Order: sequence, then C-alpha cells, then structure tokens
Amino acid sequence: MIVQIIISLFGLYNIYKSILKLKDGDTTVGLFILWNCIWLGLVVLVWVPQTFDLLGQYLGLSSSGIEIVAYTAIVILVYAVYRITLKLEHVEYEITRLVRAKVIEKVKKEQR
Repeated sequence: MIVQIIISLFGLYNIYKSILKLKDGDTTVGLFILWNCIWLGLVVLVWVPQTFDLLGQYLGLSSSGIEIVAYTAIVILVYAVYRITLKLEHVEYEITRLVRAKVIEKVKKEQR
C-alpha cells in the first residue's frame, strides 16, 4: 500500500510539473499529452493492475498485462533515444555554423 501511494504521488507530482511547463511554454502540447498519459497509466497500473491484463488479452498478448507495459516502455525508450539523437545532431550543426560564422567575421576584421 505504501508503494502504491508513493508511486501515485510521484506520478501526480510529474503531472503537476508538466502542467507548469506547458503554462511557461517550456513544452509542446504533444509532449504534454504524451507524458501525462504515461504518468496516468503508471498510476492506473499501480492501483488497478487488472486493467492492463484485459488490455493485453484484447491485443492478443498473454494473460499478463505486464507484457504490454514492458513493450510500451521499450518503444518509448527507443523513441526517446531517437529524438535525443536528432536533437544532439541539430545542436552540433548549430554550434559548427555559429563557430564558422564567428571565425569568418574575425578574419574579415583582421583583414581590414
């Protein structure tokens, strides 16, 4: 029971933080919805684990709903790594572009 309460409080805290981030403009509506679905799913999983058993049976998985949780977690993690990799490549490109522009500007000043 204590673990359920702690996990629920953790999920609700993260929902609250995502609401604040959305209000501040620090996140997009799509990410807001995605993460809130994940946190709400976690809270439902803790309190009503049978829900995922029924969903797993409906999707043709074994009678254990934990499979759907595991598969979903793997997909989310792979997608997160993909997005982080894209963002990192973009940041590296922008840094390279800014450094080149700064060097070109410096060389032009020295030539004058």
